[in-house]
Amino acid sequence: MSYVLVRLGDHAVLRGTEATRFLLHNFRCRGDREAEYFLHLRALPAETANESRTYLALDTDKDRALGFFTVTAEGDARRPAYAIAYLAQADDAPADLERRLIRSATELFSRLADVSGRCPVSAACAERLIGSYENAGFVRAGREQNGRYRMALAFRSLA
Repeated sequence: MSYVLVRLGDHAVLRGTEATRFLLHNFRCRGDREAEYFLHLRALPAETANESRTYLALDTDKDRALGFFTVTAEGDARRPAYAIAYLAQADDAPADLERRLIRSATELFSRLADVSGRCPVSAACAERLIGSYENAGFVRAGREQNGRYRMALAFRSLA
């Protein structure tokens, strides 16, 4: 199963808002209901309002989302920072898709750093994803009260 990574806003422009809403609404992720809810109800309005950028992993054989990640801006204009706010794969997606999405997000931040300089990048993840984040260049930066692990991108390890 192969996929292509598409920014949500681009999908809405190319396919239309209603087709995009239908695509998002059909995404199922029993393992992360919060991410599923975000994709169903908040992702498109947040994209339109420039509050976040969501990248969809679209199945190249069928018109469906296999997974996604959402990036938000933190900090301010003088000290920008970014966070991977959501990252999830569909229930029937390939087992390694989350790992591949983490790698795609890391590559996105690496390209951004080449253009505009490095800035802090963080993510909060479940324990089962720590190894995937570490393999993509993140380091552990602590544990949050909700039990998720705070990860920080270490650009030096992206050679």
